[in-house]
Amino acid sequence: MVKPRFVRKFQYNSTVFISPLPWGLGHAARCIPLIKEFLQSNCKVIIGATGESKALLNSQFPGLQIIELKGYNIKYSNSKHFFPFKIVLQLPAIIHAILTEYHQLKRVIKDHKITVVVSDNRPGLYNKSVHSIYITHQLKIKTGSSFTGRIINRAHHFFIKKFDECWVPDDENNSIAGELSFAGNLKNVKYIGPISRLIPKEGETINYDIIVVLSGPEPQRTILESLLLKQLHQTQYNVFFVRGSNIKIEYLNTNKRVEVINVLHAEELNEKIEQSNLVICRSGYTSIMDLIRLRKRAILIATPGQTEQEYLALFHQENGAFLSFEQVDFNLQKALNAVESFEWKFPAVNMELYKAAIENLMQSQFNKSL
Repeated sequence: MVKPRFVRKFQYNSTVFISPLPWGLGHAARCIPLIKEFLQSNCKVIIGATGESKALLNSQFPGLQIIELKGYNIKYSNSKHFFPFKIVLQLPAIIHAILTEYHQLKRVIKDHKITVVVSDNRPGLYNKSVHSIYITHQLKIKTGSSFTGRIINRAHHFFIKKFDECWVPDDENNSIAGELSFAGNLKNVKYIGPISRLIPKEGETINYDIIVVLSGPEPQRTILESLLLKQLHQTQYNVFFVRGSNIKIEYLNTNKRVEVINVLHAEELNEKIEQSNLVICRSGYTSIMDLIRLRKRAILIATPGQTEQEYLALFHQENGAFLSFEQVDFNLQKALNAVESFEWKFPAVNMELYKAAIENLMQSQFNKSL
């Protein structure tokens, strides 16, 4: 149980720089509750972001300064089988991006007098002159190959050890990330509990049979979008369809029962999910944390080739929390038929622990300033 919190106004210049990895919207979305809590703790917050992550955070925090940080410009494959090879070929570019953000952070710290850096899965955002925190749920990255897995995990752990702390948004004793969040021999790990920007609401009227919430890298986002819209065109379900992208849609939706929108503010998305009987989405970790927070029935469709999502989808299906289907040959009606007979067992986890982690951090920083 989290003890009652008393907001303390810290009397020192606490400026937090927080930056999510710009791969999809999941990393940016789970930073939203952290940013709110830092602001509640009387911190000045500066955001480092680019692309759609920047747009999301700017819409949520229009008054905060956002510094443009270069992305990793990862190119994804149309084929699940070629996905790992395409990532390996881009490793030099990834390393270059890490070095670039490392040097850019030096300038940010100097120019804005940063005291705390919070990096959500950006390995280059650490500096010994400030308190550096790394956020990840993937302490054990699954690649589908034991050989590449060892190499990538050693490299990842090398960077994690550069940070003062590694915050894992999971419950150490009742994990919802499974093997992914196992710390192994890492010593700077702190489990801060799952995080969600969404809040359960009582008494919402059900207006939709299905809400589709898409996100993630191209071209797979568009591939799934086209597949689902074509199948929904033949149905009579009331559907709210969140594309998760501002890219112009190619498939023309003519089914008046399917309401299509590009993106939604967090509060609006929260409301629409609560007004829906069923969610269809990717099996990204942030989406799973949101679904568990709202205790919503969901069909998970992993991004082909993303072994993390494939693992999480099967992990939660085996534990009875959510249904999982592969994107290849996905049949909407077959999936909906399975919903009725599935036993939904949502894990019970505390999703407020991150607040105590931030309060403890601010107290330690305050003590150092005395």
